[in-house]
Amino acid sequence: LAAALRTIADPKARVSTRLEYLGICGEVRAAAAVPVMLGLLDAAPGDTLTKAALGALEHYEAPEIGARVVAAYNHLSPNAQLAAETLLASRAGWAQAWLQAMSEGKIDPHQVSPNAIRTVRSHAEPGLQELADRLWGRPGRPTTAEMERQIQRLTAVVRGGLGDPYDGRALFQATCAVCHTLFGQGGRVGPDLTTYQRDDLATLLLNIVNPSAEIREGYENYLIETKDDRSLNGFLVEQNQQVVVLRGLDGQNVTLERKDIAQLAASPLSLMPEGLLSAFNDQQVRDLFAYLRSTQPLVGEPPHPRLSAAGPGH
Repeated sequence: LAAALRTIADPKARVSTRLEYLGICGEVRAAAAVPVMLGLLDAAPGDTLTKAALGALEHYEAPEIGARVVAAYNHLSPNAQLAAETLLASRAGWAQAWLQAMSEGKIDPHQVSPNAIRTVRSHAEPGLQELADRLWGRPGRPTTAEMERQIQRLTAVVRGGLGDPYDGRALFQATCAVCHTLFGQGGRVGPDLTTYQRDDLATLLLNIVNPSAEIREGYENYLIETKDDRSLNGFLVEQNQQVVVLRGLDGQNVTLERKDIAQLAASPLSLMPEGLLSAFNDQQVRDLFAYLRSTQPLVGEPPHPRLSAAGPGH
């Protein structure tokens, strides 16, 4: 163990070996590993190692973990922040410290992913619920009628102007690519969109505005409560009589022994949150859909004049 921890902390050691040892630390839960893994947050060894350390730390209950991750949160890359959100939202005490930092203006609550907010709200502590309501308002799903109005408005937006797929690609990479792959680039949390029916605007809008309307088989969202008071959600990568492997929005797999699981239940809500387009202006919506409906990967710099949302020649 001592040799493994020295390797984890050694910036000259092979990354693959450090990752392997971090994974083992998540399984053996050795108290001596906690300060070493927390030290990686300050050392900034890159996204891959930082995310692996955060994933391993989820298995520990040490109260200082939440405080250290909250303190490092603003200095993490967007990808590493997703892993930090998964960790902080998983335990009520850590979530409390995280939300308290937001209420004090130390962390921007608007940059937190909707899925992490959903996990925070799954904890039963009244004080945590009240703090979440103050930061993000009371939860409430839009009705089917409201979603239909959104789809109609967005349809008019996409068809009512020109969209630049090159600008859309940047928007896709900053938002959708965290979970989805398109033309070989992106995350592997959700379905690969390359072979998806992307030329059908109505279907695209329905699945973005109301992602829970039709959930693909194999991508159902599962909620897990563990016996050590963690709340986790994601889709099942693998399961057998001994273990369950869950993948969350941060793209990392969490392996749980069945004996440690208090509750496992499928959720009617998609892992993909609603309201993803609410932060986009009309031009950004047109740009994103111009890229989503592209028939082949984009090459080089954007040509001029701008391309329409329907693609070249339309």
